[in-house]
Amino acid sequence: STTLSATSTIVGTLTLRTATSSRTFIAADSESARGAMLRTAVSEMTASSTLVISPGVFDIGANVLSIPAYSSFIGSGQYSTVIKSQGLLETQGPIVQPTTNNTISDLSVIGTLTSSTYQAAIGWNFDGGLSRRNILIRDVYMEAGTDALYFMDYPGRNNQVTCINCKARTLWDALATFENDPAALGSLDLLMIDPDFATTGNHPLNRSLSRAFTIGHYGTTTIIGGKLYAENAVAGNASAEALNIVGSDEFTTTVKVFGTSIEIGVASSTNAKSISAAGPFDLQLEAVSASTTRLNIDTGGGGTVTGYV
Repeated sequence: STTLSATSTIVGTLTLRTATSSRTFIAADSESARGAMLRTAVSEMTASSTLVISPGVFDIGANVLSIPAYSSFIGSGQYSTVIKSQGLLETQGPIVQPTTNNTISDLSVIGTLTSSTYQAAIGWNFDGGLSRRNILIRDVYMEAGTDALYFMDYPGRNNQVTCINCKARTLWDALATFENDPAALGSLDLLMIDPDFATTGNHPLNRSLSRAFTIGHYGTTTIIGGKLYAENAVAGNASAEALNIVGSDEFTTTVKVFGTSIEIGVASSTNAKSISAAGPFDLQLEAVSASTTRLNIDTGGGGTVTGYV
């Protein structure tokens, strides 16, 4: 096991369990020093290892973390272990990047950039040469300027993610999924249990958009319970969409929603929609709470709706 001990009571131990390694680190009492030690520990992770991170703030600077296959990345509480980063989504990817058969739990991931840049807390935007299967994200708080969860689906990949009891706060999309090439599909099956995802809009890159969930991939997204919330008080044609579904001529997006509260902020413009859907889609609703006067569901492009709000 690899153990990171701190000289203050803020941080206890950071333990990396593998079949062969055993190291101990002493960290200075600063966020950046703890972040450097965390990066070192992650670099030493191998397949089928478990990294347990103590309470404290770990600032990894302008870097991101990739978790090896069949490994777990475990904090000491959703708000107790805090990972901060200035990593860029476009060039580096999300701050914490699963590969396959990973568990990420009990911590916070926070992007600290506030300028006109893209940042995401957890997910992937590069192919990586593999299908990302059996990804479990549980009891995690995510905060970033543009995106919290970000998944880019690549041709031939069959991805599967479960997210349980997670909370996200952003200025643009709290969850964003896309197809890299709609004409050469992969797939993503996404299960969201008790999400608390909210976005407030007014990000410098696009002040007019605010979307809690924007779903634009081939596969099935299932949402059980929880709350999706979007607001955008920017003057003019600003848009807030709590659930945004975007189908494509090449594929149908399937979304199933059970017992979820889908809300928009009262300060948002008249363009705000609790549910917006277009293109080929299959939307299934059961016991969903949403404003029926703020729906924009266009079935003319091949969309179908079953159930009610």
